[in-house]
Formats: sequence, structure tokens, C-alpha cells
Amino acid sequence: MEAQEAIRQGLAHPNRAFNSYEELKSIAPAIQDAETLDVTEYALDQLENEREKNHFLTEISRQLQFDYNKSLDLLHIPVWAAKRLGTSAQIKDPLHTEALANLISNDLVELLSKAIAETTPQEPLVRLDCTVTSNGEAYDCIIITKTVWSQEEKPIPVGVIGKIMQNNGDTTWLDAPFELPNSHTPIYIHNVTPKESR
Repeated sequence: MEAQEAIRQGLAHPNRAFNSYEELKSIAPAIQDAETLDVTEYALDQLENEREKNHFLTEISRQLQFDYNKSLDLLHIPVWAAKRLGTSAQIKDPLHTEALANLISNDLVELLSKAIAETTPQEPLVRLDCTVTSNGEAYDCIIITKTVWSQEEKPIPVGVIGKIMQNNGDTTWLDAPFELPNSHTPIYIHNVTPKESR
């Protein structure tokens, strides 16, 4: 608010001539603060719009999308999936959670974790064909993940985003290359199958 007031006072008279560079310079920080606030406000609005859009599309797709924050050891799943699994939409220490163990066997979780640990910034995608159990029923599913890397010179993994979807037959589209941001070459999904664990 102070920044806006300083600008108003400084520019209250449109034909005003500033007597010195110093006088003009005196309102520059206020203008910069106001521009920064506008940009920050705009960015936050855009992030909120994206969050709402993502939440809506996730909820109506009924495909279990998830994201994992490594530093917090926190898994986020859609509200509908949390209700179905009888758990929270934010799961702390997910590898040791009963809800996840009831969904995917420990062997598959271990296999998927190992495959994710072997990803690189250049090859961040993993696919696992598996059986998922929900409410006592088994479903043939595909789990696809993308490891998220830090933007440092030597990137480190900071999380994982992914999706569990039912395998309804035609999955040839998964064999096509993916174009990811910041990548100059097409990226293919690394297929992991339970057979590889033997």
C-alpha cells in the first residue's frame, strides 16, 4: 500500500517536471515494489488457477494421479482416491503406510522405488505394469512416473509425479516418445516389469 501511495503522490500531476534525477529516482523503488507486487500477485493467481484446474481434471478422470515430495516424505493423492483407500489425501511416510500396502504389493513398491532411483534428468520416466487391488478386487494397471529434479548445476531428485491407470488393452501410445520441457530430444519410458526383479 505504501508503494502505491508513493507512486500516486509522485505522479499526481501528469505534467509535473521532476527537478532532478534524484527526485525521479526517489519514486523508482516504489514503482519497482508495485511492479514486483503485481507480478507476484499475477503469478500466485496463475498458480491457484493451475491448481484448481489440475484438481478438477484429477477428480473427474478417476485415474489415480499422485505426487511425492521427497524432502517432506509426503505423498499427495486425489480426494476421491483417499476416500476409497480410507486414508488422508496427504500421506506421510507412504512406503510404510497400510493403505498403500493394500493397493500395491511390497515387492512392486520396492521394484518401482528401485527403478525411480535409477532415473536421470535425461531419462526421468518409468512404467510398471502391475496388478492393483482395490476393495478386494484386482485390476491390471499401469503405473507411470516422472522423477522431478532440482534446477541446480548437479540436479538431485526432489520428488516424483505419476499416474496409476487401468490397462484397458491398447497401450501403444505409451511407446511413442514424449516431448518434455527443457529436453531437446524425445524421451522414452523405461519399462519395468516384475520379471526384471528376478
